[in-house]
Amino acid sequence: MSANTLDRQRRGLAPLITVIVAAMAFTILLILVRLQWPPLESVDRGGAAHLNRLVAGNSTLITATKAVTWLGSTGVLWAVVGATAIVLALRKRWRLAIYLLITGAGAIVLDPILKSLVGRLRPVVAHPIAHGTGDSFPSGHALGSIVCYGAILLVFLPAARGRWRTAFTTVIVALVALIGISRILLGVHYLSDVVGAWAIGITWLGVTAFAFELTRQAAGQPVTD
Repeated sequence: MSANTLDRQRRGLAPLITVIVAAMAFTILLILVRLQWPPLESVDRGGAAHLNRLVAGNSTLITATKAVTWLGSTGVLWAVVGATAIVLALRKRWRLAIYLLITGAGAIVLDPILKSLVGRLRPVVAHPIAHGTGDSFPSGHALGSIVCYGAILLVFLPAARGRWRTAFTTVIVALVALIGISRILLGVHYLSDVVGAWAIGITWLGVTAFAFELTRQAAGQPVTD
């Protein structure tokens, strides 16, 4: 077997391994949060209280953080996904447009279901900065942003080349990371809420991407690069 073949096989296994690890991480976190495991509760509550003391008196940081968190709101995410789907439809890339809409809708469905299963209360901090509705685990903003922006990344990444590919990936990853961090800084989610959201988000992206490749295979098209 040639070195090129082995390299392609390793690249092909990497996404599968990533999705499996993400699914395992989410499952473990879900169990620990549901059981209110003391070490995790201590880290989450201590971190929330510490960050609240640091952020509460900084109006500039609060304004910037709220602006970042807005980019992960449901309205903004659906506007971005909808506009991207329309562009794809106009270019007659129907399968990609449908993939984007279904993947984005999955995040909206998953969030309330998982929240109701866990029933975790949101952080209580000394100096409230923002208000969140519903339960805490997982973070809806973190889940929605990694799924929606991640799906857009997967849709356009095969067309990106060289430095543009690296820049595009960096921007999306940074945006998703900042949105998740903003929820912790605002005191409306614990660290494990955001990490859990990222883990289930990666899992859902992997499932939908695999399903998309199956539809391409059924249509006699090659596997996406």
